[in-house]
Amino acid sequence: MTEDEAFEQSYNKVDIPLSPESIKKKVAHILDKDNETLFWDNKVLKSSDPLPTKPSKIPNQYSHMQFAELLDKTIHQIKELSKHKGGEYAGDNDRLANFRRNAKNLNLNMETIWAVYASKHWDAIIQYIADLNSGVDRTRLEPLPGRLDDLIVYCILFKAMLEEREAK
Repeated sequence: MTEDEAFEQSYNKVDIPLSPESIKKKVAHILDKDNETLFWDNKVLKSSDPLPTKPSKIPNQYSHMQFAELLDKTIHQIKELSKHKGGEYAGDNDRLANFRRNAKNLNLNMETIWAVYASKHWDAIIQYIADLNSGVDRTRLEPLPGRLDDLIVYCILFKAMLEEREAK
C-alpha cells in the first residue's frame, strides 16, 4: 500500500483520528509532489507553513457548531422568557388567559389578539431589515435578539391555540 493509499484509508475512516502532524505531512506531500495551492482556514498554505491545529472562523461562514450553540442558548432563553412573562401576563393557571381576556373584552377571537401582539415584534424586525437596506442607523429600544425570542414564544403560544381548537 502506498503512502497516499494509507492516508486515504485512514482519512476516510471516522474512527481513526488524524493528528495535526500526519495532516501536515500529507499537506506537505501534496504541495511538494503536485505543486498545488492548498487552502486551509481561508488562507493559502505553502509546504513550509505550519498547519494550524484549530481553524479559526472563516469570514462569511456560520458553522454548524456555532448554530448548535445558538440553538441551545435560544431554547434556554425561550424557556426562561416563557416562564417569567407567562406568569406576568397570564397568571398561574391558564397560559392563554390574557388572549382570552382581551378577545372577550373586544369581542374577537384570541388568535386575532395574538396577531396584534406578535405583529409588534415582526414589525420591528421588518423595520430593521428595511433600515439595513437603506443604510439607516436607528436606536432600538428593545434589542433585536429579544424581539426574535419574543416572537418564538408567540409562535409556540399560537401552537397552543391550534392544539386547543383541534381538541374541540
